[in-house]
Amino acid sequence: MADKLKVLKNANVTQADSLDALSIPIVTTDTERLAIKDVQLEITSLVAGDNGFYKYPSTLQVDGVKQGSAVNLSGTNTPSTPMLLTGSQIVGPNSVVTLEIEAETSLTEYGDVQILYVKGTDAFPTVGTFTMGSTSPAVTGKLTLLDGALASPKPASTSDQGYSGCCFTSNEIKKYAYTNGQFLIILDENGATLVSHNWGVTCYAMGVDDTYCYGKTSSTQTYLKRFNHVTMALETDLTISASYSYGQSNKGWVDVYDGYFYYRPNGSSTTVHKINLTSGTATTTTMGSLAQSEFLGGVINTNVNGCNLLVMHQDQSIQVYDIDNQTEASNSSNFPTNPTTTSGNNVISLAAGIIWVSNASYNSSMIIDTNSITPTDSSPSSFTQTLTTSTISLGGNTSDVFVGGKHQSVLPKARKMNYRALVSGVEVT
Repeated sequence: MADKLKVLKNANVTQADSLDALSIPIVTTDTERLAIKDVQLEITSLVAGDNGFYKYPSTLQVDGVKQGSAVNLSGTNTPSTPMLLTGSQIVGPNSVVTLEIEAETSLTEYGDVQILYVKGTDAFPTVGTFTMGSTSPAVTGKLTLLDGALASPKPASTSDQGYSGCCFTSNEIKKYAYTNGQFLIILDENGATLVSHNWGVTCYAMGVDDTYCYGKTSSTQTYLKRFNHVTMALETDLTISASYSYGQSNKGWVDVYDGYFYYRPNGSSTTVHKINLTSGTATTTTMGSLAQSEFLGGVINTNVNGCNLLVMHQDQSIQVYDIDNQTEASNSSNFPTNPTTTSGNNVISLAAGIIWVSNASYNSSMIIDTNSITPTDSSPSSFTQTLTTSTISLGGNTSDVFVGGKHQSVLPKARKMNYRALVSGVEVT
């Protein structure tokens, strides 16, 4: 009698995220003998952003015995690499056949270094990206991170003037956004212009959350402008309960953090305005005591230990403010020449705990590293400064575009477990 083809397993399964081992039952034989011919197993929910994380080592097993070496269902450059086995695996009576995905250790996703800057006398800005994946920036090294982002520059054909902005990812697309006052400009990772949106009012301050680009008007209008960077469409304004101007010169800093839009209108004042991005309610607070007329800016950044820190640079001093503990620490700046008043925000986030500062007036820069600070420290004082003047020749105009990414969380990377299994064989007679 001819062998009879059997489909032993054909299933698409939605499975909860898990680091644990997963056993997928295929068949349990009784008195029959089988020859397994084709095996396919794939994690179906993986996307490009999952590259380089979990490997999903998997094996075909008979009675708990591996039938060959483990096959990884995800690779460094390809999110999904299915197990594809062909041949003739004989299975005797009273045997249990399974597909086994091994357990893996939790990994952290550190995201990307994303920068947008003007070098030398260029008329246009340049974008750069370096993917960190699961490797901690504290391990990679601060200069390696910066060099990686600068290694493959992509020039953009747009305005080189910018006062604030943010780099981020939405819809799996890396985006680079900044405001030049009149326009919100969003670029892709190749420097191509995705949108050039006229705010309709002057906005020197902007920030980004998971959905919107927000523009703070230069005067006291009681609204924030909003542009949806997911749909790439204009959104209605957010009405706010109070407003203060944010000018183009000697401003403090601007950022979006934990559901609030923060802005410090003036470098010589410690007052920070805080706008609830759901209700529009505006309040004031004080975040750090650093205040001086020659102020380079500030940025909110979460280091590898989970410390949420505001890092600021004024004329002669650097201050780190621990947002959760409400403590602060200051050190003198290592810049050989004190900065002068800037038109843009020149303190940007490179990675968890890594801050890049541009002293544009004197074409020098430094990296501030906060990754030695822990949540139990009485003071966030253990930060370091490293001058990077030889790394890149930045533009000398204080309104040149200088924008970094958003690194405000250090979270475990989920291991997705949705799978498709297809196994066929023949009954041996």
